[in-house]
Amino acid sequence: MFQGRTARTKRRLYKYLVAELGAFDIPASDVQIVIHELPVENWSLDGVPATDANRDFTIEV
Repeated sequence: MFQGRTARTKRRLYKYLVAELGAFDIPASDVQIVIHELPVENWSLDGVPATDANRDFTIEV
């Protein structure tokens, strides 16, 4: 995950993931989530830095 998302956004992600896993009878107490954030300049897509890649989507955090 690219660095820069707010704590509020991460909380929403945690709740969403736990709710989705609950559909498979996985209790929230069994879910552990670790977010590994990296600066966008440390990512590469097809050998091109993600900051320079020309894609059909925009990388905004």
